[in-house]
Amino acid sequence: MHLAVERWLVDRAVLPIENSLGGSIHRNYDLLLRHNLHIVGEVKFAVRHCLLANHGVQLEDLKRVLSHPQALAQCEHTLTRWGLIREAVDDTAGAAKHVAFHKLKDTGAVASSAAGMIYGLNIIAQDIQDDADNVTRFLMLAREPIIPGIDRLFKFQNCTKPNKAQLFGLKQNKLPSRFVNCSSSFSQLLHLHSSMSSLEEPLGFDKLPSMSTMDRIQRFSSGACRPREDNMGMGNCWIEGRCCSTSHSCSEDYEGSAREAFPWVRHTRDFSQRDTLKQRTSSFGGNAVIFGNGCDSWYTPDHQFNTKPNDKDKQGLPHKFLKGIPKFVKIVEVGPRDGLQNEKNIVPTNVKVELIHRLVSSGLPLADAKDVMQAIRNLEGARLPVLTPNLKGFEAAVAAGAKEVAVFASASESFSKSNINCSIEESLARYRAVIRAAKELSLPVRGYVSCVLGCPTEGEIPPSRVAYVAKELYDMGCFEISLGDTIGVGTPGTVVPMLEAVMAVVPVEKLAVHFHDTYGQSLPNILVSLQMGISTVDSSIAGLGGCPYAKGASGNVATEDVVYMLNGLGVKTNVDLAKLMKAGDYISKQLNRPSGSKTAIALSRVTADASKI
Repeated sequence: MHLAVERWLVDRAVLPIENSLGGSIHRNYDLLLRHNLHIVGEVKFAVRHCLLANHGVQLEDLKRVLSHPQALAQCEHTLTRWGLIREAVDDTAGAAKHVAFHKLKDTGAVASSAAGMIYGLNIIAQDIQDDADNVTRFLMLAREPIIPGIDRLFKFQNCTKPNKAQLFGLKQNKLPSRFVNCSSSFSQLLHLHSSMSSLEEPLGFDKLPSMSTMDRIQRFSSGACRPREDNMGMGNCWIEGRCCSTSHSCSEDYEGSAREAFPWVRHTRDFSQRDTLKQRTSSFGGNAVIFGNGCDSWYTPDHQFNTKPNDKDKQGLPHKFLKGIPKFVKIVEVGPRDGLQNEKNIVPTNVKVELIHRLVSSGLPLADAKDVMQAIRNLEGARLPVLTPNLKGFEAAVAAGAKEVAVFASASESFSKSNINCSIEESLARYRAVIRAAKELSLPVRGYVSCVLGCPTEGEIPPSRVAYVAKELYDMGCFEISLGDTIGVGTPGTVVPMLEAVMAVVPVEKLAVHFHDTYGQSLPNILVSLQMGISTVDSSIAGLGGCPYAKGASGNVATEDVVYMLNGLGVKTNVDLAKLMKAGDYISKQLNRPSGSKTAIALSRVTADASKI
C-alpha cells in the first residue's frame, strides 16, 4: 500500500491506526516511520465482521479461523464461544482469499461481506464483532502534505517537510506530556505511538474551507518547527506557544521566541558565526525513545533525563539495553550437516567424525547422516538431529541410531519444489507421517522453516506465511522450530515483524533463529532476536555453509562470532571458545580454506587464552 503511493501507482493510501475495541494498532506506526508519506486526513469507519467459509461448509465443520490480529481481537469472545482456533495473517481480505484459493473445508475467515462476494465465499454469520460500536480510525496518506479542501501544499515556516504528528489537533490543557516534548518528526511519531489515547480532538478537516488563511496556519502550526542545532532537520515542537511542558528551563533564545506574537515564525540561527555546535545525546526510557532538543533536561512520567548524563545514568544504560536478552542462550551447531553440504568436494566421514568430537568437547549440542551416525552413536553428550524428508529417510535414520530427527519445510512455494520436489502443503503432509512415527519411538523432532525472510525466486516472503508453516510444525509435535534466513537477506527491520507474526502462534521458548551471513547482517539479526526473547541460535563452525539450492547464499553465521558476542554481553552459553577455535582451525585446514569467522582470525593472532576473552 505504502509502496504503491510512493511509486505513483495510486494517489492515496488508507491506514488503520486505532480501533475502539482493540486500541492502537501498534505495527502500523512502524509503517509510518518506514515510508516517506504524509498524513493528509482521517476517517472513522464502522467495522462489521463476518465469518466466511467455502460453500457447503457449516459452522460445526470449522476448526480454525484466519484473519488480521485486530479483527480476531475484535471478535475474541464470539470465536471463543464457537471454539475456533485463531490464526493471524496480514489482512482480512487475504484471509478470505487464502480460504477460497485453497478450498479449505475446516477453516474460515473473519472478513467483510465484500471480501466474501469477491472470493465467492459463503457468509456463515454476520456482525460477529463483540461490540456493536466497533469503529476504526483510518489515516489518509499521500506523497505530499496537501490540505483537503484547498489547492495548495501545506508547508511549515522554515521547514522543508512537516511533522506527521502535527496534523493532529489537541484540546487546550490536555496536552500529553510525552507528545509535547518531541523534538523531531521521528521522535514525534514514537511519542504518538504511546500517546494516541491522549489525543482528545482529531483534526476536523470539514471545517477547513470556512477557515481563514491565518486560522489554518494557527491550526496546523501548533508544533511549528525551527532548525535543529545539529542541522539534522526538525527543531523543537512548539505547542500553544510553549517550548516544553516541564518546569525545567530551556535555552534563552527559545524563551524569547515563546513570547513572540506569532509563535509559528522562528528565527534561523547563523551557524557560520558559531564556534561549535553542541551534539545532543539520546536517552532511552520507558517505552519511548527521546531525542535531544533545545532543553537541557526533560521529564517523562517514569524518569527524568539529562542530556549531560552523570555516572549513575551511564551505569543504567547497559541494563536498559540488555533488559530483554536471555541470561543463557543455547547454541545449536549445524556445521557438520548444514555447513558441509555446500562443499564442492565430498568430505570424508572420518573428518566429519573428528570435527564432531571436537565440537562436542567444546560444549556444543549438534544438529548429521547414516555413516556418521554409526561412527558416533555412542558419543556421550551428543544429540545429532538427522534430516528426514520422508518416512523412508526416517527409517534409515532410526536404523543408524539417530537420537533425534529433523524435518525441513519452507515458507516459499518455489523453494520447496526445487529443494524437496513438492509443495508446502505436500511437504507438511509428509512430515505429519514422520512425526507420528517419531512419537511412537519417543524420538524428539526439530522443525526447520527455510526462506523466512526471502526466497531466491519469489523475493520477499510474507511473515504470515512463515507463521503458518511454523505453527503447522509446532502443532504436529516439533519440540523446537528453527527459522532460517536461507539466503541471508534479512535485516533487523525485517526480522522483527517476522518474529512478531510467528511468536503470535508459537511460544517464543519453542523458537530458534538460523541466519546466513550473505550481507553481513547475521549478528545484528541475532541480537534483535535475543531482545525479542529468542534463546536458541543456530550457527556453523568457521562460518561453513551456504545452500545448494540458493546460488549466492554465503555460509551460516560463524559459531565463534556468536559465542564471542554473547560472551561480551555477559550471556552464558557453556561453550569453550578456545576449544571451539581449535575445531574451526581443524576443519578449515581440512577443507583448505580460510576460516569464515572474523573472531577466529583476530584471536588467532594473539597469544592470550581465548577462553578468557
